[in-house]
Amino acid sequence: MGKGKSKNEKLARQILENKGIKFDDWLEEQYQNIIDENIEMLISSLLTAKELGE
Repeated sequence: MGKGKSKNEKLARQILENKGIKFDDWLEEQYQNIIDENIEMLISSLLTAKELGE
């Protein structure tokens, strides 16, 4: 699986570079997207943890 991931990452990096997008900027955006898509679950989990005294 490592080889495939490496090939996929190389391909993604090249595509982004061709589009003028920095890989690190794109990756940070992906992190933010997954957080934004799951914000309700995250808030609920934090509230539950607080209620349980954790």
